[in-house]
Amino acid sequence: MRLREFFAEFPLGFAPLAMIALLIVSAPLSLRRPRQRQPGDCVFWLFAKTHNDEYQARLSDFVRAFPGHRLVISLNSGNVMRDKLLAAFLCQTGAPDLAEIEISSVSRFFAGRPGDCGFLDLKPYLERDGLYDAVVTARYSAWSNRGRIYGIPHDIHPVVLVYRYDLTEPFGDLPAQAPTWDDFVRFFRQPGLLDRNGDGKQDRYALILDRVGNFSARCLALQQDEGLFNEKGEVVFDGPGHRWAFDFIRSCLYETRIAKDGAPGGQDLFSALDEGEAICAICPDWLIGVMARDYPQLAGRLKGMLLPAVTPGGRRTSTVGGTMIGITKQCQDPQLAWDAVKFLYYNDEALANRFRKTRILPPVKSSWRLPVFFQSDGFLASPPLGQLFIEASDVPQFFNHRYGAEAAEQEAKACSVGIAASRAKGYETLRRAAERVRELVRKDRFAAAPEDS
Repeated sequence: MRLREFFAEFPLGFAPLAMIALLIVSAPLSLRRPRQRQPGDCVFWLFAKTHNDEYQARLSDFVRAFPGHRLVISLNSGNVMRDKLLAAFLCQTGAPDLAEIEISSVSRFFAGRPGDCGFLDLKPYLERDGLYDAVVTARYSAWSNRGRIYGIPHDIHPVVLVYRYDLTEPFGDLPAQAPTWDDFVRFFRQPGLLDRNGDGKQDRYALILDRVGNFSARCLALQQDEGLFNEKGEVVFDGPGHRWAFDFIRSCLYETRIAKDGAPGGQDLFSALDEGEAICAICPDWLIGVMARDYPQLAGRLKGMLLPAVTPGGRRTSTVGGTMIGITKQCQDPQLAWDAVKFLYYNDEALANRFRKTRILPPVKSSWRLPVFFQSDGFLASPPLGQLFIEASDVPQFFNHRYGAEAAEQEAKACSVGIAASRAKGYETLRRAAERVRELVRKDRFAAAPEDS
């Protein structure tokens, strides 16, 4: 048997095996160190510094709420934490009680039979405490697999459009005149709107769309409820949603030329908005938070609106990114861990503070009544950012899968080739990419394992 085939027999892949080897080598040294864990501790691994800062500020409140217990937080880089956790699950030792997992990594934990997952099914806890409907239920799909809910959503990440209103308002009311993407294109084809210097030549763009990555195509496809997989676990990213997204991006980049190919986030996007090279940006809530933190000179110069729909009356939002919190099967006190989840994820004051600092809309619907979501955030000129996100909270479901990471990689590769190609070649590129993932699913002997296995 070849080495590649040998490792393929392990459902979690090569990385956890490497971590186990390192664990075995380092075990003698680890055993000599004093144990940091104390009775009553709840150990929590996470990867995001902004989350860590929020939770660290509440540690004393946790001790007061749960006397005799501590929340012990360990901040790790995303990939390192993922591999450490996979290795701990595989060797059945060394896992924390709680862990936050990013949406692009969670599929790695769904390998094998449903019973092989190292996280507890939280559906019974949600149902027992009457909390299932407390959050936007569409968001459970990202953290579920074969009938089990392995994580509570930290966010829903609605996507909206922000725009330089000083550049659009001389030409009309963009939100009123662009209810669909076709209307959006017509609006920006008005003479003079994309002529920054007034010399009759186009020197600015309505949007920046990425051709090499899958940010733009995924956003547009999800507007039509098409992600990577459907609810049945079938690969669907070569469907009509992605085909329409390819056609639209291709048309904007190479035909109408109202869009520029580039990074959909970061300093390049922010400076393009600042300088007027780009007028609009497709933004999930977290990206607006990053923009407000890293590029404050845009404060007051942008307004927001719902995304234009693909078809009249269609969905006016999408979603990008996400994080869950889960309880591991190695947890020493599952009830304490569940209490910690509720302390961190369902507290109105904490959620309001999270929104102030990060602009991330919490998934807990009852928190949306708080004043902070009806006030100006000091960055967006109008409307109040919280109200805009609440209006955009009808996010699509994103169904995850054992092969979610592989599907995302194939989707991105198809974008890098297919968007710049002809329509027929673009569709064929999508089909071949999806078929590669379908072949992985067909060969996986656990793919059809029943929910109770």
